[in-house]
Amino acid sequence: MLFRSGWFQDVLQRVGVPHTVVMADGVTRSNITLVESDGTVTKINEPGVTLTETIIDEVEAAMAALPLDGSWVVFAGRLNPGASDSTYLELARFAKSRGALVAVDVSGKPLDVALRGGVVDLIKPNQHELGEIVGRPLDTLGSVIEAAREVIDRGVTDRKSTRLNSSHGYISYAVFCLKK
Repeated sequence: MLFRSGWFQDVLQRVGVPHTVVMADGVTRSNITLVESDGTVTKINEPGVTLTETIIDEVEAAMAALPLDGSWVVFAGRLNPGASDSTYLELARFAKSRGALVAVDVSGKPLDVALRGGVVDLIKPNQHELGEIVGRPLDTLGSVIEAAREVIDRGVTDRKSTRLNSSHGYISYAVFCLKK
């Protein structure tokens, strides 16, 4: 299915979600997940438009125009080409400087960089992503809990919002409040 420019904005407007859209040259990327009857999952992810400094500046300007104090700002998804591993950290710092709470839902190096920056309030790693953070595979519930505690112990002092969820006998995701 091919979407015209602005389709997502139209949907948000129709369902009444306040939003600000920063337009970039190119087409919104599509991500498709195929699940076979045996449970095999195949993801097909387009790269998306190249993120330039101009686009990042426009995102910051859009955030600056919003009353962020006490509001949540979420940075999610694989970074587009042109973005550095520190892009979410830099955007998170910008949002925090305006009083926002920041959630980051990404994996790999961008997640590691964002966590080490000390400005992220919430992460939502799945089992694989949590294993990447601690540098080892997590094969049991106990290993996931141990890894979650490791991440929290890297300097998190407020543990009240830490939560682990499990479904179908394996860990599907973990949610951590990294309030410092």
